[in-house]
Amino acid sequence: MYKQLSNIIVEDFFFVWRKYQGENLMSFFREEDWHRIFPDVFSYERLVDFFSWSTGVAFVAYDKKSNTPFAFLYIYIEDAKKQVVSIHGGGWQHANHLLHYRSLFLMLEALLSKNIKIHTSCIPNNFRAYRFLRSAGFIKYMQTENYIYFWLSAKKMRKSPIYQKFIN
Repeated sequence: MYKQLSNIIVEDFFFVWRKYQGENLMSFFREEDWHRIFPDVFSYERLVDFFSWSTGVAFVAYDKKSNTPFAFLYIYIEDAKKQVVSIHGGGWQHANHLLHYRSLFLMLEALLSKNIKIHTSCIPNNFRAYRFLRSAGFIKYMQTENYIYFWLSAKKMRKSPIYQKFIN
């Protein structure tokens, strides 16, 4: 499944997702925002180490016009036999919603087209992520003291107003 994820190509006229090449992703976020995404990764060295030994693939989205990164997505393999992944990531340069939402939805579509089931999670006080995930078609299936867990409904995603706005 790792090879299948590594070979994903997602791009359009506005952006391209590239495999992570060592970009210092932490430098694009305020410290408190970064810790909402990866609470256990406190340094660039730890991030590089995490990506190198972990069972997943990291991607960075680039604006084609300026060739600057604006978001990243880490795809962790939860269960290779059942084709289940968990995604985690975030973006910066929030003024350009087209890039953020369109790039994420097209990456999700690429995963779904390969019959991959998509999960994610967020910490309970990450209200921005929670609202976005719910509006984008993710369905909450469990909550613990530390995390809220979601699965993606392709049907709900494609019917969501935010998807309709940026994809159709």
